[in-house]
Amino acid sequence: MNAHSASAAEKQFLINMPRQLQALKKHIDQRDAGSAGNQAHAIKGAAANVGGIALSAVADEMEKAGKAGRPEEIAALMPELERQSNLLRAKMREGKP
Repeated sequence: MNAHSASAAEKQFLINMPRQLQALKKHIDQRDAGSAGNQAHAIKGAAANVGGIALSAVADEMEKAGKAGRPEEIAALMPELERQSNLLRAKMREGKP
């Protein structure tokens, strides 16, 4: 993605996602399932806004685990969430749909 082709939502996603992931990791480290679930909800929405269906789906599973009070499940999903985030951000930087 070059600066001319990026939508405002994509630009914000690229800027904010690293901070959102860091916040989620903090909640996971604290075993705070509720806050982790809320953060996963924010990630889910941000991903959906830019067409990141796979990332949004993983975040949805994490959100559900948070609501159910299962911090260990959230932690287990974190590597896949990071993988999907990295894939999506790379595609966006390359300008691919």
